[in-house]
Amino acid sequence: MLGALVALPSVLGIRAGLSGTLGVPVGLVVPWPAVIGAVLGCLALGLVASVLPARRALGEGRG
Repeated sequence: MLGALVALPSVLGIRAGLSGTLGVPVGLVVPWPAVIGAVLGCLALGLVASVLPARRALGEGRG
């Protein structure tokens, strides 16, 4: 979410610059399936990276 907020002003500026240079309206197209896939992949990787060490640490304490 933070990355999107940081990138949004730049993307809007690029769109405005292209529109001014070309003299035609430039649409902003966001490939939502790719964005959602990247977000879900990062969430899954973060979950695995946090659960596996915790599980290993808890398992060693029982022995």
